[in-house]
Amino acid sequence: MDDDSTNAPVEFDEITPRWLTATLRSSGILADAKVVRCEAEPLPGVPSFTGSFRRLVLTYDRQPPQAPQTLIAKASTFDPMVRTTNHSMGLYQREAMFYRDLAAKTPAPVPLCYFSGLDQDGRSLLLLEDLTAGRPGRSADCMTPADAELATDMIARVHARWWESPDLPRHPLLDNDSMMPPGDSKGFFLQYWPVFLARLSMPITAEVLRWGDAIAQHLEGTVRDLFQTQPLTLIHHDYQGDNLIFDVDGIGSLRVIDWQLPVRARGIIDLAYLLSGSLEPTQRAQTETLLVARYVAELATHGIRDYSATQALRDYQRALLIPPARLAMAVGSNPGMTAHHGAFWDILFDRQLRALADNLPVLDEGIRFPPASRDPDRRQGGASWAP
Repeated sequence: MDDDSTNAPVEFDEITPRWLTATLRSSGILADAKVVRCEAEPLPGVPSFTGSFRRLVLTYDRQPPQAPQTLIAKASTFDPMVRTTNHSMGLYQREAMFYRDLAAKTPAPVPLCYFSGLDQDGRSLLLLEDLTAGRPGRSADCMTPADAELATDMIARVHARWWESPDLPRHPLLDNDSMMPPGDSKGFFLQYWPVFLARLSMPITAEVLRWGDAIAQHLEGTVRDLFQTQPLTLIHHDYQGDNLIFDVDGIGSLRVIDWQLPVRARGIIDLAYLLSGSLEPTQRAQTETLLVARYVAELATHGIRDYSATQALRDYQRALLIPPARLAMAVGSNPGMTAHHGAFWDILFDRQLRALADNLPVLDEGIRFPPASRDPDRRQGGASWAP
């Protein structure tokens, strides 16, 4: 991957055939051939809080072997306010770092990255392999059980690779404090929770408000525990259907995209994102305990044998607070997000609250976590735990 923050394009209209030729040559893709034409096409149906996308169709002066006919250009958002916020949180820097330093060492098939550029104002550009021929795992459409098993196995292998590993760079960008220090988490959530509620199209019931109170009450402790105490590994941090592409390399294959948020944390957070947001609620309730056990078994296959199914389920239940909290803060802080019927955050939030309701008991005096001593094997299907 070529990585250049100076004298390089950071917006779509700055991409030229001459620059593409030089970039693909420096990546070892081109020898003598040249790009003589580049047409940029919109890439509809790709939801993103943080970026914009174009599909680049390339024409060469002669057809070079193994050179891409198309590329995906991913640029930072056009909204300067949102871009500044994302840049301050390290989102664009983190993705460039992942492709530069970690992608080749991470056992997850990711898009090839041919270039990453970033300027001091947070304008960024990535040139990525075109995976549009694959089947997108859209969260709104619900993932199949087979897809969920494949995604569970894949992320377990990623976590096993970096599990308490001294090889994981001690980079500030990989600390969650670069995005949300635990002490700030409750304040951020409470700041954006009312805005998020106003942008929901679903009814704001008393139960929704109670869950908001519960998230605010428990968020700081949950973030502190799951992001700062061992066992830590590298997590994707937004591991859900919209960031998975299936069947690119044949039936049963999987590619993982959008690496703007990876940090050190308990790996089970990724599984909480996947199952709570990407599965139909009844299917999730029937299979989540089995998938948590499958995750632990896959870790053991790759040498991680000191993380029990009991601990994993306990961590999973606590981690279920994180996806709705982050969704509320992301939507609430983004001025471009407005309430409309069918908004993807309506769908995700409803599923995430159902996952919480299935895993944490709702008591008359409020909402609390199941006691750590409870035997997870007594829990059946999606039934709530008894107090």
